Amino acid sequence: MEKLKCLNRITKSYIMSRFNRVKFNEYKRPFGP
Repeated sequence: MEKLKCLNRITKSYIMSRFNRVKFNEYKRPFGP
């Protein structure tokens, strides 16, 4: 159970980091594709 909880936290942080990176790239390139 503890392993599943840890995995869930890692997955959530990974998704949030990807989402933040995409938003940051959109902010850096407002006129990009």
